[in-house]
Amino acid sequence: MTPTGNHKLRNRYQSMSDVISDSGARISAPADGLLITSVGSISQSGDLSTFSRVGTGFNESMKPGLVYPGGNLPLNNENGGEFVQVTDREGFLTRDSGTSFSSPLAAADLAIVQAYCLNTFAKAQLYKDRNRTASFEAKALMYHRGSEADTMPFNSQIGFGETNIERVLSSDNDNATYIRYGTLKRKQVLTVKFLVPKVLESIRKRGVASLRVAVTVVDFPSARRINGKDYLDGYVDTSFHSVNSKGNAQTRNPSAKQGRQKWTNIHHFSEDFNAYQSGDWELTLEYYSRPSIPDDDEIDYVVLISVEDISGNNVDLYSEIEATNRFNIENFIAVNHEGKLYEEDENDE
Repeated sequence: MTPTGNHKLRNRYQSMSDVISDSGARISAPADGLLITSVGSISQSGDLSTFSRVGTGFNESMKPGLVYPGGNLPLNNENGGEFVQVTDREGFLTRDSGTSFSSPLAAADLAIVQAYCLNTFAKAQLYKDRNRTASFEAKALMYHRGSEADTMPFNSQIGFGETNIERVLSSDNDNATYIRYGTLKRKQVLTVKFLVPKVLESIRKRGVASLRVAVTVVDFPSARRINGKDYLDGYVDTSFHSVNSKGNAQTRNPSAKQGRQKWTNIHHFSEDFNAYQSGDWELTLEYYSRPSIPDDDEIDYVVLISVEDISGNNVDLYSEIEATNRFNIENFIAVNHEGKLYEEDENDE
């Protein structure tokens, strides 16, 4: 976790649109690093703090990653503002504001999520570094369950938003999340299948969206910033496919590579559907790398796919998924009925 950093442009302008339009508000090193989770600041009302730097990041990457409360200051150098309580160098309580105070809140949530992943998912591993795997899964979950994760296109001011810990540790029965950790070799193509339950067809209405599918893929390549646009040694490309009325795969990628940009280690997109068929939908993964990378090189990845009933009918998706006996269901902390699902594979946990 790294703060996005602060700027003082609020003293020059009377509107946030002018602040954000100024190139001096852009996120910079080290927070723009592709493998870093950068954390900006929001006010108590959830608005971007006037001093918080904005994206996009290096190579138009998804920055900032998250935002958490860090106070707020008025525009045009006026007095007042929102502050957070912190300790000064002498150990006394004082008031201050800045992204240096929002970032520790994100780190605290990350620690909770990582412990959850370690005790829930990674404990099944026998030969892999469980702590490393849990940290990868936690990062992906923090993004996937951000308050702005369903906003398309990506919000370059507040990123994925503030992580909703309750949505990480639990889920309603009308929102099923598939999670998969694994590795890919160079030039390898992998198809990840996930079930869109048939029960959703009973709530379809012409022209009214009732299904939301959200996808987050985070990979963890080696990186050399000196390489410029080839900063990463590799990345995992994604392609999203639904099922048509004839049972054939139909490509449903967002337009203009939205959320799927090349040479970035985060792919994220969300789409609402009103006309769809149930069955096995697919997400294909392919590892692309620089020519100097050996063919047997492997890249770690985490895939998160949420299938959600957004009709308001509270359709029970878990029962049908569980009845297929194809996925490992983990029922831990629950709101109504909660689970995280894995499709079995030799590369999976």
